[in-house]
Parts: sequence; structure tokens; C-alpha cells
Amino acid sequence: MTMFKHVLVLIEDKNQDMAALKRALACLGKNLNKLTVYRQSKIQKSDRAEKEKQWQQQETTSINVQLSACNYSFELNIVFNCTGFVAQEFTSFLKTSQPDVIFKLNTEHQFLNGLFRSKTERYFVADCTYPVWIVKSREWDDQVEVLCCLDVDDKSEINHKLNSTILATSDQLARILGGQLHVIDCFFGEVCSMSFEVESSGRFKRTTSVLGQHQELIQRYVTELTLPEQSLHVVSGTPDFAIPDTAASLHAELVVIGNNADHGIMDRLFGDTAANLVNNMTCDVLVLKP
Repeated sequence: MTMFKHVLVLIEDKNQDMAALKRALACLGKNLNKLTVYRQSKIQKSDRAEKEKQWQQQETTSINVQLSACNYSFELNIVFNCTGFVAQEFTSFLKTSQPDVIFKLNTEHQFLNGLFRSKTERYFVADCTYPVWIVKSREWDDQVEVLCCLDVDDKSEINHKLNSTILATSDQLARILGGQLHVIDCFFGEVCSMSFEVESSGRFKRTTSVLGQHQELIQRYVTELTLPEQSLHVVSGTPDFAIPDTAASLHAELVVIGNNADHGIMDRLFGDTAANLVNNMTCDVLVLKP
């Protein structure tokens, strides 16, 4: 897997503190070949002619101020959009730009306390095919913890490949950030049944608990990594709650998750697991797609 060499940073009007740009430079600056800054705003048509040039000059200056503290050299491309965010237009731009990852500051939910997902949030978490790094406002500790989230319940080939990508990406990021890698998998508790399997000899088969099954499956993924036992977390509970709780207990700075769900009407209204995790996490979340 190729590590992120071309980063696209999205800066919106309500996020003018450029936290996403700062995080991208701090985490990946020394590894970059190219940085694209996509500065987005919505200038009224009546004011656009006279304001657009001045706005672009001001924003270019602000972006360069942030870059002045960076000692690394890379190709810089600043793109301005003064008509507001349109998913179809942004998708077309991505096909031309082809970044390795998109950095975006977290969108705060204002409508019904975030019960319903905005179109923009749904786009970046679910519909956008590129990896998206959601930046939260929390300051990072000196000891960086990267939490890698695997789903071993889904036995499909596409999910297996996504798990492998999540693990490889998390491992490389932990090395780049000089941090500790942790791996988590969630299961929904033990299943009770009155049925028993019998061997040909007539003896009852010894069954493995759900916890044991998940531990065995996780070991298959991490077999090539040297991880201490305390870095593997197989926990009972739903991912929506177990992962944020584990991330909080570890004081994790970054959580890496995947999103390969079929996005039906209920997911689009209330959000799938990936969207819920992005909303519930207090730390950064990197969402990878198949």
C-alpha cells in the first residue's frame, strides 16, 4: 500500500481556523509530494465580481502563513470555490485531482442535535470513495495512540480486503506518527443455544466461544505485526459505543475505521455505524472505503 503522498485539505467558511490544514502538515507534512488546498466559500452573485479577487488574495495569504512554519518542500495547489459545496462538482474535481486522502474539519450537528445527517457529512463519510480524515478540535498528547478498527464478522472478500487495508494503513500511520498501534474488534456477546454438535465417535464437539472465535480471527490479521497483548482489544458491545469507549480509555489521537455498508434509506436518514462513530468520537477519525 502506498502511504498518503497527495493530501487534499478542505477549508470551509465556518472552519477558517485552518485546523485541518494544520493537522495535515503536522501528521503527513514530511511525507508529502503534493498538497492541494480547496478553499470553499459562498459569495453572493451580486457581490462576487468585486469580492472574489480580494477574497482569494486574503485566503492565499492566510494559507501561506500556515505553510511558512513548515520546513518540508512539496508541490502546492490552491483551488478556490466561491459558489458553495456541491457534491457532484466536488466529485468531478476529485477525479481530476486524485488525492490520496482528504482532510476535513468535523462538521458540528445543529439540526435536531445531529439526529439527521447533513448531505455534506453523508457525502464524505459514506458516498465519497476517497479516504477522509475527519479532524476534531482535541489537542494531541505527546504519546500518540492509533486505534485500528476491524470487523471480522463480515466474511465477504470485500470486507477482508478492507480490513487488511485498515490494518496496513493504521500500522504505517503509527510508524509515521511515532505512536503505538492498537487493534479493536467488537462482538455482540455469547450466543445461547440448546443444540449440540456431535463427533462421529459419539462425543460432543468442543465449541469455541464467540470471544474465542474473534480472538482467533484477529490473530490471523495481526500475525505479521509485533504487537503487545495489551494492544489487542476484543470487546463485547456494539461498535457505536464500544469503539468510542475504548478510544477514550486509551486517550487515542486517531481512530481508523472502514465503511463498506450498503447505504439504504435508514442509513441515509440516521447514519450508518461509520457516521455514528465520526459523530461520537472526540478524537480524529480516518474513514477508509473499499
